[in-house]
Amino acid sequence: MAIPTPCFRIQAFKIMVGINLALFVLSLALAAWHSTWLPAFLIGLPTAILPLLFYRMLGDHPLARISFGISFMFFAALHIHQSAGMLEMHFGIFVLLAILISFRDYLVILTAAATIAVHHLLFMWLQMQGSGVFLVPEQSLSLGVILVHAVFVVVEAGVLMLICRQSYREGMVGQTLFDATEQLLTSDGRVELTYRCADIDSRVINNFNAVFDTLHKTLTIIE
Repeated sequence: MAIPTPCFRIQAFKIMVGINLALFVLSLALAAWHSTWLPAFLIGLPTAILPLLFYRMLGDHPLARISFGISFMFFAALHIHQSAGMLEMHFGIFVLLAILISFRDYLVILTAAATIAVHHLLFMWLQMQGSGVFLVPEQSLSLGVILVHAVFVVVEAGVLMLICRQSYREGMVGQTLFDATEQLLTSDGRVELTYRCADIDSRVINNFNAVFDTLHKTLTIIE
């Protein structure tokens, strides 16, 4: 039995689209403040548009979900650069990682964490070479500082991935039971005892189906 897109995923995509747009608006505000219009449009505009296109074309597909995780980290990196590496702008990484848990997909968190890790290492090297990009203020530009940032990201990402795996299972059980209650009662008020929940390897769902199997068999014998 095919499992429809769960409601929590549909809601999560709506949240991500709105936040992605807000992040682009923030990049424009930073551009007006720091005169960084070129990176705001060169990086910010495709970063805002591409995840939306993936979602429109693919729906609830892993690539669509992961694209938002990557775009969030791209925006975090863009905002850090636009503010000349202001340390406070790094807080956005942790905020955005936490928001991504709405998908309840640990791969999104993993990909986002890997993206920002590569960004930190690359931009640290580029800033040390005087290439005109920023990761941290010049007085904080050292491998030790970057490693401290990395430890916090690794810890948060690890915890969020564990939460994602557990909350996804709980969400799917709730969604499956919700779908079942709608299917069991027909439009003319009868109870459809032949309907069963989709098999999602859950003890709760297995018990639910077993109860209706027994009830159906009992009523069949009585008839």
